[in-house]
Amino acid sequence: MEHENDKGSISDLVKYRLEKARENLAEAEGLYELNLYSGANNRIYYSVFNAILAVHALDSRATASHKRAIGEFNRI
Repeated sequence: MEHENDKGSISDLVKYRLEKARENLAEAEGLYELNLYSGANNRIYYSVFNAILAVHALDSRATASHKRAIGEFNRI
């Protein structure tokens, strides 16, 4: 899937979100190694957020809102 708004399967969306989570995690690791802790923390947040969005996609609960996505995840 090239763009988030492209039509694709739920599986495509889950794969996309998990890939974004992995990319964010790799960025966090690099920033951490450079002692850039604030940036690393930011990338970890987005890694977890994208993983949560992948879970929501599996349950057909897609949302763009951070607050709603995290709130829904906490209810699972």
